[in-house]
Amino acid sequence: MCLPKEQWIWLDDKLYPNHQTTIINGFQPDDGSFAAAEFIRKYEFEKQIVQAKLRFSGDTEYRLLCNGEFVATGPATIAGDFMCNDAARPWHNATQVNLPVNGNTLELYARVKLKPCGINEYWRGHGGWMLSGVVTFADGAFETITTDESWLCRHDRRFIACDFFVKCTGPLCSG
Repeated sequence: MCLPKEQWIWLDDKLYPNHQTTIINGFQPDDGSFAAAEFIRKYEFEKQIVQAKLRFSGDTEYRLLCNGEFVATGPATIAGDFMCNDAARPWHNATQVNLPVNGNTLELYARVKLKPCGINEYWRGHGGWMLSGVVTFADGAFETITTDESWLCRHDRRFIACDFFVKCTGPLCSG
């Protein structure tokens, strides 16, 4: 079963014109473009869910929760060599997970930061979040989901600098 083609979403460029693009790596001069965005989508089905197969990514760093439980942080960094990183990458790394789900609700929450802050972060220079998935039900039927205009997307003004994951509390934080 193939996952649907994902669609990238980000903050509305008319409401947030200064939070669209940024530097592509931590070696470039700071352009002052830091922002954090939240993405929320709740799916309620009439059937019992047994599994959600999800594929997702964010530009630059993200944390994903499903039904209030931590799923992943990313993207995976390239590691190793710092050479040849003076141009935006032509691809995005994506993570794929199979989540067991108990119930008929799938509530997804992602927080995404715009801007590479560490020297190991390299990305494409435009904020974004994407997710696609296949939800499998107890009766064997399935339904596809993907990021689109139905997702709530808002600027998270609580975080104004790169280290916001260090200073926050709760399940989204690393410490």
